Amino acid sequence: MDRRLFLKGLSSGAAGAARGNDLTFILAGISLGLLPEGEIKAGEPFLVDAVSHFRQYHGDFARTVVAGEPSREVQLRARAQQAAREATLDLCRAGVKYSTIRAAGFEAYRKAGGNPETLIVNPHSVGLQHTDQPYRDDTPFRVGEDLVLEPGMTITVDLPYIEMGFGAGHNEDLILITATGHDTLHATEEPLLVI
Repeated sequence: MDRRLFLKGLSSGAAGAARGNDLTFILAGISLGLLPEGEIKAGEPFLVDAVSHFRQYHGDFARTVVAGEPSREVQLRARAQQAAREATLDLCRAGVKYSTIRAAGFEAYRKAGGNPETLIVNPHSVGLQHTDQPYRDDTPFRVGEDLVLEPGMTITVDLPYIEMGFGAGHNEDLILITATGHDTLHATEEPLLVI
């Protein structure tokens, strides 16, 4: 993707704000070892994950960004991440459980050459809160229910890889479950943005 298209994507955030959208948060690089040198370096990946809301309803969207030519390793992870994205999107339809989506994402990532120990596959609802699904109350930490998708649900599938000392990438789409499958609620361009 060329720089103009990337800037157009950034300006779409401003367009959303002009329509009354409020920013909830943007994670860009963040300090979990995702920028090993502490700054953006040519050819190294970093993630951008953004949540905003409009009239109390939230949106959630993420991509991997690389300044300059991505290394072979970044390209491998991007291809594996894209395989996981395609596998999980194929399952975004009524009657499918979160656990089925999660398993398919890990398997597709592994088959495409990615290390599934570095991947997170997290389907979650998006609505009045960034994550507004029920959680179990019999555990000392948040554990989500294994929900079954139904028409009218809005979900996302977090697909970040996080590798200490290497960096991180992310791929996340906002998805509306329909009676016949799903609709993505934004453009589904290549999730690796090269600027």
